[in-house]
Amino acid sequence: MTQLLKNKVDSHLLKKAWDLDQQALFLADKKRKNKLWVNSLLICRRLLRKYIEKSPENLQILSKIYLIYLHQAKFILAKKYLDLANKKQNNDSIILFNYGNYYRALNKSRLAINYYKKAIKLSNEKIFKDELKRYLKILKSK
Repeated sequence: MTQLLKNKVDSHLLKKAWDLDQQALFLADKKRKNKLWVNSLLICRRLLRKYIEKSPENLQILSKIYLIYLHQAKFILAKKYLDLANKKQNNDSIILFNYGNYYRALNKSRLAINYYKKAIKLSNEKIFKDELKRYLKILKSK
């Protein structure tokens, strides 16, 4: 993972939070899983307080918090942080992509497809556009 924040130490902390989240995804032990997620969220919230007014760093942190809650199937909390990111940076392709993932997790394929299409239009990254097109194909085949 590349350096997400300007400060190297904070960037490393955000990576650690992400790593804890990823570890939790594959654990069967619910107690251990929840402990990892709690620690991951603590790191992210601490960073968010520090970077609350600094964009785009705060978008990286808000996105991580959104994903952690999404992985826990805490959809209301996930949406709260996704909406906060969207308020700070409206029409950002990554945020639109995350809205697509959010609605896909809720089995709302039509909404997911609409957000993926918007993200494709706004994205300048070929790799990202290709990934989004793959998602669209999968959702349309259902």
